[in-house]
Amino acid sequence: MDDLPSGSLHVRLSSAIESMDQLFEQISNIVQRKDRERLYELLRCRRLLTSQIDTLAHLAEEAADKASEETLRRRVADLRYQIAEHQSRWPAVMIDGSAEYQRSATSVMHTYRDLSLRLRTILL
Repeated sequence: MDDLPSGSLHVRLSSAIESMDQLFEQISNIVQRKDRERLYELLRCRRLLTSQIDTLAHLAEEAADKASEETLRRRVADLRYQIAEHQSRWPAVMIDGSAEYQRSATSVMHTYRDLSLRLRTILL
């Protein structure tokens, strides 16, 4: 594990968490719109989300000590699974803002928040 308080790993992990927070916020705003352009923006964000999760997972592995490494790995896997399931159930053209969609999106957000909370404790 790197020396987080003074190392660049601390900065990169903090930045990756912030980027994910912003991306989830952006996705949330996009799905509330009704214009056709939102579909293209949502697809772009979904691709970016995959890339950012990979970055976050890599940084989390670097930052974790042996005791928390497996927990973090499991939480990243849970997030990937939740996102894949959500996106397969809700292709961009099918998003309608229904209660079912909201439940699915909320489940993804809870899984992400669980992971980001754990990662933030590593930064302390």
